[in-house]
Amino acid sequence: MSTTTNQVTVGMDGNCGSGGGNLVSSQVDMGSIDEGNYVPLTEKIFDSVTLTPPIDIQLDQNNPPMQGAVASISVDSDLTYNVSYSAANVRVDNNTPDSFAVVVSDAAGQAATLTFSVTVNDVADPPPGGACVSTATIICKGDLDLTVNGERYDVPIDLNTTHVWTIKPENRAAYENFVFDYLSNPMTVSLSDNYAIDSANPDCTKTVKTGNLYLSESGATYQCPAQSDVVYYLRISSPSSGRYSVFY
Repeated sequence: MSTTTNQVTVGMDGNCGSGGGNLVSSQVDMGSIDEGNYVPLTEKIFDSVTLTPPIDIQLDQNNPPMQGAVASISVDSDLTYNVSYSAANVRVDNNTPDSFAVVVSDAAGQAATLTFSVTVNDVADPPPGGACVSTATIICKGDLDLTVNGERYDVPIDLNTTHVWTIKPENRAAYENFVFDYLSNPMTVSLSDNYAIDSANPDCTKTVKTGNLYLSESGATYQCPAQSDVVYYLRISSPSSGRYSVFY
């Protein structure tokens, strides 16, 4: 990287250069991943491009990834771009292409769109009630005993990660109330019979910063329905690093 009073020239290898070209739109292939995983990309995206600070780079809200996927981007001091794509909550029937876009602009009026492509591979879902298995994005946290009042207080959670707490029939009563409080940022919480998938029932899956979620065998309105002999999972998914607390 070479700098003058008002320009920055970025090379793919990070070395200094004597000059650079204009900012142009381009395509970046991130390869393929399985459902529930994520793929990172860290590199100098621009090859000898001269940019005039301040430089702005952000996700294009008009070109987001598919539903359930999360894309993020950050920039280091040497203009290395760290891009990640998470398919933690993606379910596809076949191997499915996806893409998202990043818009880059500088003070000289240059602007370009970087389009990142990725293929999400179909993976057979585990059977309902199957034991939780940790992956790169799913962390099995253990059992919750709901027969006594308890809490999971100030639990740290990483970027694009889902925590799964197991709720066995013998460890719960007929009606349970989960209170989510002190979430550092909005997170998706779900009561599901499958540790790897959020429930499709809107009474069982919510995106909250604070709020309640009910698991009930009574079939009451606005409560997540439960069968007495089925294992359920409390899934907590966060699009960014943070902390959460659950009281029950």
